[in-house]
Amino acid sequence: SEGTTAFVGDTIYFKAEQKYVRYVGETLVTNLVLSDTMGSGLTPNKDVKVFVGDTELASTAYSVVYDGQTFKLTITTASVNGETGETTFNYNDGITFTVTYSAVLNAGAVIDGDNKNEITTQYNDNTSFDNNTDSTTVKTFDFLLKKVDGQNKYLEGAGFKLYDDQTGGNQIVLAKDNTGYYTKADGDTTLEIEVDSADGVNVRGLKAGTYWLEETTTPDGYNTLVGRQEVKISADGTAAVDVSVTNNEGTELPSTGGMGTRVDR
Repeated sequence: SEGTTAFVGDTIYFKAEQKYVRYVGETLVTNLVLSDTMGSGLTPNKDVKVFVGDTELASTAYSVVYDGQTFKLTITTASVNGETGETTFNYNDGITFTVTYSAVLNAGAVIDGDNKNEITTQYNDNTSFDNNTDSTTVKTFDFLLKKVDGQNKYLEGAGFKLYDDQTGGNQIVLAKDNTGYYTKADGDTTLEIEVDSADGVNVRGLKAGTYWLEETTTPDGYNTLVGRQEVKISADGTAAVDVSVTNNEGTELPSTGGMGTRVDR
């Protein structure tokens, strides 16, 4: 099914639906099994719930076994009395079970690639029946930020903040992790993206969308960038996302053509 994009740290919500039939051919369906496997970039929240229509089933109506990146859900749909042979059905024929659950996109998520979640449904936990397998993906992205002068040489001492709008808007607080990447963080809005390397700094774990960089610390002797610089990340990852911010020397503000951006992917 269709995937989504997210920030690292976001909670991703999943939903699976499966129609129940009492018989497959002449075989009685006594249980419905859903098996889910998540990629290592997703941390399961172990919060499976099952619904019929708008009614949530009691947890005693099914069992869930969690094992690392996987879980196995079993819904008992019918039973046969061993002495009388009488069949007891727990649900009406043709109803649809809806299963909801969630996971967190974690710091180990694949960047610019697929963080996959796959679910398989089976009747009677039997692979001889036609099984239904579906999958979805969660993507998260990055960009490389560089700071240069008019001769395209590295400028030391620049700092930036990231926002979700060209003016005003909300700051997306970013902090450097123990690997040197800047990722989304909570709290301290004074934190800056410090461009402390000629190779630039990597900002990652971003969902697709349009962002705006504001220069908050300018290298000595250079003009501060006028306005915020756009950074656009497409959901399919094909749009250019490199960002280089150029500053000119002096106290006069440069013309629009005197500053540029280049984003390195």
